[in-house]
Amino acid sequence: MCGIAGFSGDDDVLLEEMASALHHRGPDATGLFNDPGRVSLAHTRLSILDLHERSNQPLHYTHEGRHFVLVFNGEIYNYREFRPELEAAGCRFTTTSDSEVILAAYAVWGADCVRRFNGMWAFAIFDQRENTLFLSRDRFGKKPLYYYASGGRFIFASEIKAIVKAPYVSRAADIELVADFLNFGLAAHTTGTFFRDVKQLPAGTNGTLDLTTGRFQIDRFYSLPTGTRSLGADDLQDMLRQAVSRRLISDVPVCLSLSGGVDSSSIAAMIADVHEGRMVAFTTTSENGTGDETEGVATLLSMYRQFELVKVRLEPEDPLKHFERIVYHMDEPFIYDSPFVRFKIAEAIHQHGFKVSLTGEGADELLGGYALYSHLFLLELLRDRRLARLGSELLFTLLQPDWRPILGRFASRFTKSEDERVRSHFLDNAKRSGCLLPASDRGPALQERDVSVKEKLHLQLTTFFLPYLLACNDKMYMAHAVESRAPFLDVEVAELLLGIQTEQLIVRGLRKYPLRQAMRGRVPSKVLFDRRKIGFASPLHAQLAAPSAKEWVRGLFADARSAKFVDPKRVIANFDAVSPDGRVDDFLTHALTLELWMRRFDVVS
Repeated sequence: MCGIAGFSGDDDVLLEEMASALHHRGPDATGLFNDPGRVSLAHTRLSILDLHERSNQPLHYTHEGRHFVLVFNGEIYNYREFRPELEAAGCRFTTTSDSEVILAAYAVWGADCVRRFNGMWAFAIFDQRENTLFLSRDRFGKKPLYYYASGGRFIFASEIKAIVKAPYVSRAADIELVADFLNFGLAAHTTGTFFRDVKQLPAGTNGTLDLTTGRFQIDRFYSLPTGTRSLGADDLQDMLRQAVSRRLISDVPVCLSLSGGVDSSSIAAMIADVHEGRMVAFTTTSENGTGDETEGVATLLSMYRQFELVKVRLEPEDPLKHFERIVYHMDEPFIYDSPFVRFKIAEAIHQHGFKVSLTGEGADELLGGYALYSHLFLLELLRDRRLARLGSELLFTLLQPDWRPILGRFASRFTKSEDERVRSHFLDNAKRSGCLLPASDRGPALQERDVSVKEKLHLQLTTFFLPYLLACNDKMYMAHAVESRAPFLDVEVAELLLGIQTEQLIVRGLRKYPLRQAMRGRVPSKVLFDRRKIGFASPLHAQLAAPSAKEWVRGLFADARSAKFVDPKRVIANFDAVSPDGRVDDFLTHALTLELWMRRFDVVS
């Protein structure tokens, strides 16, 4: 896991500045490369596989007279499986790293090599003979890769903060994306960013820059599979066990980020199967119970004694204490409070000397774990006239803690359309809270479109939820030089889950039912069939209601950089109106994030 950067042409000062901006991602070694007049590359290394300096990057490789140079961020978990095939094709290796195998695979198989990879990656390969720069990003976009291409200039990096070091890259905000953010709470996009001129290479694509002509072409190598199948519990458990085993490959110790929910608990159960010896698990605790996961974790660990638990205490002052640092590391405005807890967990992991952590990321997005899938499933049953099953699911839905919004959304289909209702809710709130930007026609249509469960899963995986969560996860962990690995997003596991019949995903009101079934006897029933949606939570909203936070907000918006986007006076008034024991509205936290982002990155409105 590392930081990568580069650009066409020469500029030693810029190259060093970009590497410095990415130092937190790879504090173990920094490497620079320049082929005069053609390309410059930078790499900051977090040493995890083959710790020897021979695996430092930029990494050079020669095969049959062709010379290649690589900068790589990520892990290829199955590299040992096809390395013998490459050796049979005449490739020779001087390291035991996956990085050198990537180079050899590209030399032998060309761009198609990425179809063989099981892992997470963002990399660039300079082909000296062809005078091209080949970039690739993994299937789900687990590793970030941003770029700027304009006026014959091309520049790329793992994080935007490195790209905007270039004086020719504008720091102007993308007004349309800011409008979507304020009006609808959208913070993830497949190609654009909040910086108008900075783009991201979409997940599952390759990009090829012709250094002679300056032409940059993007080609898709992966799309989500379709189809339905019945899934046995043993199949899922076996596949997940293999995925966990792959992600334990490391030359440094590995730990686990553990919440009290079924997802990370399932990962813990699979670790117990394939890992010998003790393992450290990190979870959160707090004095007032907000974000405290220790009860569910204790139940799980009573079954698995090999885990040593580290409790990360969430302090009331944490959100404000770390807010500006989190804005810096996120690169863009963000939603929800999950960055704060991920930041805190990663900080503790780093302080305890770990560089790699497994997480339960991705299960909700692959298995329909959110409440919105419940009402879509009920509508599907109604459309298919499966009335007996519909009646049964309606009754079981009443047992869910979130039954009111689920049945409310279901009922709204017979009165006002859900798109209209959600759009009206978002826009009324944004206008009342001080938004000055008109709404686009996008927004809730992206989140709440009346589609099937399967169509919704694909939307969430490609356009909103998963891209945002993966960006958040990568940046918060890498802020502390920690690599986060997600077994549920193993390509084999993901494709298995995406093929499950809709009727198996939600059973008796319980979402993610195939995982709950697969983990019977492996995860305590108290955790497995808890109907609450459990995940790391922070005390952000409560703290922002405190008098000290309100004073801080007044100071920020007294001279607001975001005054063209939000009404500073209304923002201040709305913050002041929140009672000390109340909850700050989402729009206000978004406005605050936007203001801090514009200040930190000197963004032009």
